[in-house]
Amino acid sequence: MSNNPYIVIIYSGATNKGANSIIASYISAGVKKSGINVVGPIDINFQDSQEEEDILTKIANSSGLIIGSGVYNGNIEPSLTEFFDKFAGAGFKSSFLASKVAGQFATSADAGTGGQLVLNSLSRLMQTFGANIVTGGASRSTLGKPGSGSWHTAQGILGIVTKDRTTSNPTFTNKYIKEDASAYGERIGQIASFFQDNYNKSMGLPAPQTGKTCKEFAPECQICGPCPVHKKHHKNNNNSSQIWLVLLITIMILFFMTLPFANI
Repeated sequence: MSNNPYIVIIYSGATNKGANSIIASYISAGVKKSGINVVGPIDINFQDSQEEEDILTKIANSSGLIIGSGVYNGNIEPSLTEFFDKFAGAGFKSSFLASKVAGQFATSADAGTGGQLVLNSLSRLMQTFGANIVTGGASRSTLGKPGSGSWHTAQGILGIVTKDRTTSNPTFTNKYIKEDASAYGERIGQIASFFQDNYNKSMGLPAPQTGKTCKEFAPECQICGPCPVHKKHHKNNNNSSQIWLVLLITIMILFFMTLPFANI
């Protein structure tokens, strides 16, 4: 695993201060509790094309991915599906997430509006690209406590949302949504901490390279193969080395031509 492993959390929400962002923050806190860094949470509805490409690069260099969506007419919000369709293709990058763990969360106005279907769809979406889906269960901080490994979170986190009419702020009917979401994030982080290294070894894949991060992705960026920015930097460095080598050889030839024996 890279020196600074991290998990990316992205979601699609009508507002970046709504119910999805709240659950994402709970999960993020749990991931950090496991000792793994987090990139995000990021609402992809508020990103331009370049920022979306940067997000994809960060996903490629990550140890895991957690995605979330509101329920949109019983389905995933279209912008999240479009994000994967645009940058990952329709199965053409089937191993894009193969070395990564993954999880999902959703928010819904009620249990009967399609929340479970959206959780299933989010899972299938990542499975298309080889992701290793993490189920709910006990985390290090919840093991042995009442309700640890609750079947309520077996397939991800589903927040049932109502709005406080006096403030318009989202509130959850799930009594332990914060604790469940945090435990889920911690569990994903714990599994990510050892999974990627072992997967790469078993597949005979090279370990990610390590080194200084480049300015574009500080502090989350890892120097490894999939990063196009690093490939560009490496290419530029190689080109510079070749130019200096040619100049050095030219200078040496000119120097030897000035020596007396060179004119004999």
